[in-house]
Amino acid sequence: MNIAQALRKHAEMRARIGLLEERVKKDFIIVEGKTPSYSREEFGKLILELSALRSDAGFLKQSIEYANNKVVNENSVSVCLAIRNRVSQALAFFIELRNMDAERYMIREGMKIEKRISDGELDKNIDDLTNERRKLDDVICKLNATIEI
Repeated sequence: MNIAQALRKHAEMRARIGLLEERVKKDFIIVEGKTPSYSREEFGKLILELSALRSDAGFLKQSIEYANNKVVNENSVSVCLAIRNRVSQALAFFIELRNMDAERYMIREGMKIEKRISDGELDKNIDDLTNERRKLDDVICKLNATIEI
């Protein structure tokens, strides 16, 4: 199975764990005069299933982490994700700068205020960072589809 399949399977396991936890919590306390949804034996089976599923999900997560560090064509998923995070932070910063409203301050204070970097320059930075992030996304998707666990 490749990383993408493992990630989907892990997400399904986490969802199943959540459901089992809710079922266990629901009948954890037995109220006098109220019939529990599960017998003690069935409740015990739920606990065992939950424990086994957590163990399997943990092992799968370790396998995913190991696969994320495999280097293919001088790239690894973990390195690409770290770079993508850095690019996303820079992109968010430049978008925030572009969206700062100098006009609002000018009207309120009655003085001329202008941005130190033109919107055109900011737009170019934003476009470059967006393209870089898109390329990183493509590399990550390709690695997730090809690296076997």
